[in-house]
Formats: sequence, structure tokens, C-alpha cells
Amino acid sequence: MGKNQLRTVVVGVDFGSSGDEAIIEAFKWLEAGHVGSLHAVHVLDPRDVIDDKDQPALQTEEAFVEKAPGILSQRIAQLAQDGGFQVDMGKVHTHARIGKAAPAVHQVAIDYEADLIIVGTHGRQGFDRLVLGSVAESLVRTAHCPVLVAKPKDYSGLEKSPRPQQPYAPGEAPVYEEPSRDVQDHITTQQVSWSADEQKPTGVRIV
Repeated sequence: MGKNQLRTVVVGVDFGSSGDEAIIEAFKWLEAGHVGSLHAVHVLDPRDVIDDKDQPALQTEEAFVEKAPGILSQRIAQLAQDGGFQVDMGKVHTHARIGKAAPAVHQVAIDYEADLIIVGTHGRQGFDRLVLGSVAESLVRTAHCPVLVAKPKDYSGLEKSPRPQQPYAPGEAPVYEEPSRDVQDHITTQQVSWSADEQKPTGVRIV
């Protein structure tokens, strides 16, 4: 890919806080002018569909595929407005897929030859991490393009490491220590000059 070529980005959206973080991260790429097309994907796991006599699973899945892209577009537009992002919605394409989340998102990336996948994560631990973070973890392992895991920036309650020295002031150059005397005694350089009427030197000698 050329240095200035616009990227195709796929974003996994779950209509929760982690999905919102992924969309917001994608907005930053859009505003920076790095994205040519943004494909937002929401995936319905068939195991989450309740089949009953009044609403068979097939009808539920068909309704999802039909309605989810429009709902997703509204969500994206609202997030852009709330965050003050200038988003060209003409570059945004929404998709609804049925299946397991990670393979479905990856398949969209394959279909559109995406340069980047953005997904969110709840950042939890233990069993919750295995369940809620499995989409991001699976994509990081299996995707055939870079994967960016979006998380909110929050350093509250964390201590910074002690600095070994104070940072340089603006415009201040670092001061390097002089080599020790014993090193200077053993390292010397010799330069030999020559003129056009002399024999051309055959090499360079460093002593």
C-alpha cells in the first residue's frame, strides 16, 4: 500500500460501551484523512435468538438483517454528533451478519480487503475476560490484517515511574561525558591528503 493511500477499515460494533469506543477510534482515523471507507459490522449470534411459535428464529434473523444496518447508521451518526466529530457518512457502510462475532467480523474484512480492524474490549479479568474479551483476542490471533483494540484512555490511580533525570528544557542539547583517559590513549585517527600528480591511494588506514 502506498504511503498516502486511503485505508479500508472494518469496525466491530456491539451496541455497548466497547463498541462505541471502537467507533470513536474510527472517527479519529476518518477525521485525520486516513480512511477511504469505513465498514461497521454488528453480528447476531444465533444462540441469542429465542425461537417461539409467535416469532420463529428465521423471521427474527431476517428482520435483524433487514433492520440492523439502519439502526447502526443512526447510532454512528448520533455518536459523531455527541462527540463533535465531522464524519462524512458517505464513507460509512453498515453491515449485519449472523454467526459468531469474531469470524463474522473477519469475514467482512476479507470481503472488502480491509487494511485494519478496530474492535473494543471490556478489559475485564477472569471469566468475564474470556467471554467478553474473546472477540478481540480471537481477531488478534487470527486476522490477516492489523487489529486495533480500542479502550478509553484512563491513567487515574496509576503512578508514573521515577525519572532517572530531569527532562531537557526546550532547546537544550544533551551533554555527553568525555571518554575516559585510557580510551583516548588507545584511539587516534590519521588523515593523509594527496594531490592529483601523486599516486592514487589504495586504501584508508585507521590507527
